[in-house]
Amino acid sequence: MTDHETMAELQASPVFSCDEVVAGLFQGDFPEGDIDWSLFDDVVTMTAGLPSARMGPGGLWLHIPIWDGEMENPSRVRDAARTVADRVIAGRRVLVHCWAGLNRSGVVSARALMFMGVPVSGAIAAVRAARGTNALFNTHFVAWLYEEAGETVPESERWRGWDADADPGVAGADD
Repeated sequence: MTDHETMAELQASPVFSCDEVVAGLFQGDFPEGDIDWSLFDDVVTMTAGLPSARMGPGGLWLHIPIWDGEMENPSRVRDAARTVADRVIAGRRVLVHCWAGLNRSGVVSARALMFMGVPVSGAIAAVRAARGTNALFNTHFVAWLYEEAGETVPESERWRGWDADADPGVAGADD
């Protein structure tokens, strides 16, 4: 099945949405409804709840629940992103998902791209190009990505999104 055919299959599902960030790396929201799990070789779940994924032989399913707020467990996110990058490089079709498919899945997808040699600004841009301009609106996650790259967060990123420290009601939101 080609990537184009995979995307056509995914877009036909009315309950679940995902987009291909780069060849083999899919980012989406919580998979509900009738999902054809054969479209993915591996799945990374970033929510506390689990979808009813059915992996094929050799499939990898990682459950890395994190909260959409401050970056509380960078080593788990980094390890998940490294695994995603390695699997995509190996030709696997990897779905990274969270609840809305914007922040938690976005930080793992962007960090995976960085492991694949994409500069931090390009990785963030690729996630937003795939999932929309609201992807990675969590300023803590964006700041962590720049920190991982050893770079300062550019002014253009500082206006984006909410300030979790200033709005605790939103900071606890489950993306």
